[in-house]
Amino acid sequence: MTKIAIIYKILSFIFFIVIFSLAYRFTLHQQYSTYLDTHLASRGLKLNLENLKKDFNEKESYAVLYAQTQETFNTLMIGVPSAKNFSTALNTVKTAGANARLQFQVMASATPVQKDFYTEVPTQITLVGTYQQLLDFMQMTAAWKGPFFIWKDWTLSHQFKPKTTVLNETTNNDLLKMDVNAVFFYTP
Repeated sequence: MTKIAIIYKILSFIFFIVIFSLAYRFTLHQQYSTYLDTHLASRGLKLNLENLKKDFNEKESYAVLYAQTQETFNTLMIGVPSAKNFSTALNTVKTAGANARLQFQVMASATPVQKDFYTEVPTQITLVGTYQQLLDFMQMTAAWKGPFFIWKDWTLSHQFKPKTTVLNETTNNDLLKMDVNAVFFYTP
């Protein structure tokens, strides 16, 4: 081979490399980078879709939990009397005290306090009676169905009266005074 043929082959090879590099740069590289970008974007979308599915499943389980909680809440709220039945609740407490043969000295309700779902009425009750009468009253109020009356705190104190003797029988007239801070609940 002659020198010219060798130079021609070398120049042809260099020309082919330059043309291929330019073609790659302007066409294939753009297509490859578009493919690469599309592939990465679709992969990101797949990950995003998986995250959305997880979020959806979590939210669905939260929705089920919310529905169960709401159902429980509604069931509990059925037991709380409405505002129109509040006076009935107070009369029920007075009736229970009368049935236990207690003396009501004070039954005063404070200003109602509005909460999120219900209203609280702090009430001061002062009862006077024997130990057994007070115990009967507490048992009656504890047996009520419906969570509309809660004893917050109470104190007992003695009110001594002298012992009396009638026909050779000695009776103890010791009375107890019970101060109760209670809370009544009702729905607005």
